[in-house]
Amino acid sequence: MTDVFISYARATEPQAMLAAAALRAQGHGVWRDDEIPAHLPYADVIEERLRAARAVLVIWSAEAAQSQWVRAEANVAREAGTLVQMRVDGASLPLPFSEIQCADCTGWDGTPAHTGWQRVAKSIDSLLAARPVATGEVRAQPDPRRADRLLAVLPFDNLSGDADTGYFSDGVSEEILHTVSRTKGLRVIGKASSFQFRGADKQTRRVVAELGATHILDGSVRRAGDRIRISAQLVDTASHESLWSERYDRALTDIFALQDEIAAAIAQALDAHFKPSQQRGAVDPEAYDLYLQARAVYDQDSTSTDRARCVSLLERTVALAPDFAMAWGQLAMFRGLMLPKESDAAGGMIRPTVKVEAERALALDPECGPAHMALALLIPAFGGYAERIRLARRGYDLAPAENSVGHLYAGCLLAVGRNREACRIFDEIVAREPGSPYSQGVRAFFHFAAGATGRALQLAEEAVAAFPGSAYPAYMRDQIRRGAEFVGAHSDGASAALVRLEARIAATAPVCHLTHVGRAAQLGALDQAFAWLDDAIRQGRPLSIDPAPEGRGFSRTLASTGLFAPVCAALRADARFAGVAVRLGLYDYWAERGIWPDFAEDLSYDLKAACRQADLLGLPRYREIMEG
Repeated sequence: MTDVFISYARATEPQAMLAAAALRAQGHGVWRDDEIPAHLPYADVIEERLRAARAVLVIWSAEAAQSQWVRAEANVAREAGTLVQMRVDGASLPLPFSEIQCADCTGWDGTPAHTGWQRVAKSIDSLLAARPVATGEVRAQPDPRRADRLLAVLPFDNLSGDADTGYFSDGVSEEILHTVSRTKGLRVIGKASSFQFRGADKQTRRVVAELGATHILDGSVRRAGDRIRISAQLVDTASHESLWSERYDRALTDIFALQDEIAAAIAQALDAHFKPSQQRGAVDPEAYDLYLQARAVYDQDSTSTDRARCVSLLERTVALAPDFAMAWGQLAMFRGLMLPKESDAAGGMIRPTVKVEAERALALDPECGPAHMALALLIPAFGGYAERIRLARRGYDLAPAENSVGHLYAGCLLAVGRNREACRIFDEIVAREPGSPYSQGVRAFFHFAAGATGRALQLAEEAVAAFPGSAYPAYMRDQIRRGAEFVGAHSDGASAALVRLEARIAATAPVCHLTHVGRAAQLGALDQAFAWLDDAIRQGRPLSIDPAPEGRGFSRTLASTGLFAPVCAALRADARFAGVAVRLGLYDYWAERGIWPDFAEDLSYDLKAACRQADLLGLPRYREIMEG
């Protein structure tokens, strides 16, 4: 049964999203019309959900007051005694709703302490007072360990008799992998590498030859309704000795406690141990299934459509299991990745929602790595660099096996010119996850950004050879080649290339793409390049890296990575770059932390002195211009 049905007009969808996030954070199940299955009639689903809801929140606005749909839904709720009303503008409510109490939430930005929202929440709580407390997720806590063993968790065989439920056995295997990997000092090979071994390919000799694993965890999963049977075996690859094996028959509601139990048994077998989880609890089987579906969708190679579906699945997960910390954390991070790259305008309704979801995750589990990364993504571009890196590092430390977290952490380092550290993070990721073409491709590009063109091309060619069926390594190799050859390719026609570049810049206005500015500088038009960049900063126009192909790109939060890519090397080589660094808040970070960008030692001018001199001019910060 749905706890709360939200009725609203399309223009107030941002407020509906905020309300849904706030109510879910309070532990309520929420439904709004973005969850209608494609194969069911629109009106039938709405009526079914509306009449089943224990509370109906109507968001009144000028458009809603004129909407027959909203008025009809409000009337059903009024007659059923489930109506709760909030107003988000100064429009008058139609009769008879104008005679019923309505909370004033004009200007509400998702803050729980808002007086109007508190009235809404109190009314809904009173209607849902009999709702039982849901149980939640369990996670093992990290503990320092030995680092001389390398574990490969293979995908457990699906014995459920339905090939279409393979995501479930893979998901359970991955969750066990993540639980084990949270033990510091115990190295665990990433999913993209170890999950390539299936069926007859699960030969110890092959796993050792390709991954170098010292130990293998393999098993099977059989699901029957809400019961689950997991068989697992830990093998020493040198002696082929089985160090431990066990079979578990449990209710699916015990899955998290079971994951901890398996992890503890592995740790004991490896002469180590885990700290017990802070709490153990049950989970709704349907919620867990939705959670695994969401992870499977994201792992496919996420387009914007896939990311939206992933978010939708996780919203349904937390609606069923409001104490499922990792689901909240993943929801916040994946939604954070959907923040617009080029403008904050469309992000106005996303940011408060991400914040609510991340804080809910951390309230349940302070060591939820994806939630820390979600908060890092919320920090606006060109400012807050130290806090963003702190949160991202915390997320990476807590979730080293979550490749998305590691990729974003490396991006945060690149965004302040700490290119070599970013490369080190990617080297760690690839060492743990040699079977990921995406990680290998991006690793090559990060080495290119650090100025190691030869090394980057070598890594890119190795990735292409290792993954001939994947397009991503080849794409990154070609990008590196084009970047390295750009100036030479246009040496005889720089003027014509600059004309084409000017046309692109005009076509993409008002966004200023740093790649375009960097290309102009590479062509020798330094005065023009700095003029374009200066105009964009003074006018508070959005700055962005060049539009990336559809896929898992960096959010606008990490837009400053473009300044430290090879394409902007000519800009950085000019002393005028110091003024840009001051206005974009980079100098504030470098001076405060005492950590200067890698390229500073290779410049013909003193970057520190040039920045100090530019700062004395009292240049306004770009972030301040953007905000006001």
